[in-house]
Amino acid sequence: MTVTNDYAGPFDPGWSLDRLSRSALARLCRERMIVSMFHDRALMPHVAMAVGQEATIRQADSEWMGSSPVYTARNKANLAITGDGADAALKSFQFDIGAPHHFLDFRFAYVDHDLGFFWLPFCGAHDYLRQITKNDPHLVTNMCHHMEDRTFDATLAVTNPRLRGALAIEGDDMAAVAKLLQLDPFLVEDYVDYRVEVHDELSGAIEFVGGPGLDDNVCRSPMDWLDGFRFTAEAVNPRCAVTQVDDRRWELRIDPDAETAQPHWLSNMTDGGALRDFDLTERRVQIR
Repeated sequence: MTVTNDYAGPFDPGWSLDRLSRSALARLCRERMIVSMFHDRALMPHVAMAVGQEATIRQADSEWMGSSPVYTARNKANLAITGDGADAALKSFQFDIGAPHHFLDFRFAYVDHDLGFFWLPFCGAHDYLRQITKNDPHLVTNMCHHMEDRTFDATLAVTNPRLRGALAIEGDDMAAVAKLLQLDPFLVEDYVDYRVEVHDELSGAIEFVGGPGLDDNVCRSPMDWLDGFRFTAEAVNPRCAVTQVDDRRWELRIDPDAETAQPHWLSNMTDGGALRDFDLTERRVQIR
């Protein structure tokens, strides 16, 4: 099996993450970590419009404090991170999905078992908030202290009680659509088993064939709305239509004469602070 640094070239129906080199996987990991930022920015305006700005802080707290203990515990088990000291806690922050590498530029200092420090020379979330609020001190304080200070505690308590450019995928034909569906961060390989097909330049299909995600009914999950992947297809080609043909199978067809799908009204707000073009490529930083 050939290992590559990107996914340029023809569509491969048997493609998997195993095909990517270490550096390409690291880049893709940074892209997937930052998805949480997009997701949150698209959700929070709905909360603010419905019940007010203060409620968004409580909602954000609940999101992070409800999920961080779960994914942090899984990360620690996966990477064999043991112990209950500051070193183990700082390791968890290095892999926290809420702190995407480069976007939140975490730095760390370990003193001893009971003491460690972390700081951020650059925080993309803070920079974004300052831009969209015109540096409103009340809102900045809400996010940086009333919310984040508490959510960091949720991550620590476990220790001691960019969806295309990264992989050089070009074009807007069905092969490009299919490649992006293979990389969709909400269709995790170990969570849902699915197949993407390319029939020709204008047509293809996606079919869900199994996986625990299809039967995850503990709470509402992304798999409750399987056809949500159509937005990924439309992002590649706004004339790509998705039609359900079976319980778990959808046809994809690009109609050159169709009207283009319009971006969601929140998309510009979600991209505030130029997150869409934020540079997540490998770079060296000076540690002082």
